[in-house]
Amino acid sequence: MSLLEVRDLHIRIDGHHLVRGVDLQIERGECLALVGESGSGKSLTALSLMQLLPRHARCDFERWQFDGQSLLGTTEAQWRRLRASRIGMVFQNPMTALNPTMRVGDQIGEVLRVHSRCSAREARRHALELLERLGIVNAAKRARQYPFELSGGMLQRAVIAMAVACKPALLIADEPTTALDVTVQAEVLALLRELCRDQHVGLLLITHDLGVVEAMAEQVAVMYAGRIVEAGPCQAVLSQPAHPYTRALQQAMPRLDDRRDSLLAISGTPPDLSQQLNGCAFTPRCERAMQICPVRQPAVYAPSKARRCECWLWEPQAQGAGR
Repeated sequence: MSLLEVRDLHIRIDGHHLVRGVDLQIERGECLALVGESGSGKSLTALSLMQLLPRHARCDFERWQFDGQSLLGTTEAQWRRLRASRIGMVFQNPMTALNPTMRVGDQIGEVLRVHSRCSAREARRHALELLERLGIVNAAKRARQYPFELSGGMLQRAVIAMAVACKPALLIADEPTTALDVTVQAEVLALLRELCRDQHVGLLLITHDLGVVEAMAEQVAVMYAGRIVEAGPCQAVLSQPAHPYTRALQQAMPRLDDRRDSLLAISGTPPDLSQQLNGCAFTPRCERAMQICPVRQPAVYAPSKARRCECWLWEPQAQGAGR
């Protein structure tokens, strides 16, 4: 039984169909990376899994199960108990994720008091232990400081401490290394890897960096224009990408042994999701597009049980459709 299973997720905001038919599955102790350009719907997907979308957003699931229980029809009171205690989230910008008027230690302690029902003294002690475990030097001093007094790396560690304080089974990390330098980025990723391994936490890692995906994830789902266009084991997808968009992302990634004078960019821009999309959304930017691509939604190509790709290139009936 999977820790998290999502089937046919759709998100609409002000009539715009922004997330279209997304399927996700995460096992305990496993990292699933959700990859794609900015605006592809990754963060909206994450917020929907925490029920933190704007009130005017419409969110529909065919199937939504967490740890064997359906979350369809869950009330707001039930969600307040689930958040932090069973599902934690590391938000993209740690500076805006923390309350600027509260000391860092008090914010971590508040999570513990609300969800673990421990005393204020116990909450402070556990908050210090968490900060120390997450590598913050002189944790007692840092716990008494306000967010603006901490560096970006320390703030991100504090946000992770809040997210894991109650030992959730699932952790959602939305671009957790954005705006961090390379050294701090590596330390934050190592912390997340340790949580998956030692506490058997399922991790949904949202990123646009394929280097981070390669270092962290067992499974990867590639998202474009609100839809999962390719998914499967990380090593298989990155070594032999089946979708032209996945291949283009990989070619745009710099490597140490790269001898090119310039990076390859994906031409064009993502589609306007306020308009109806009939075929493959990547068609205008795809060098291998065929006549059928803008007309009909691609069939699912599944070379194995764990691997899937939505592309007409792999549909035998489309091979003679022409370019």
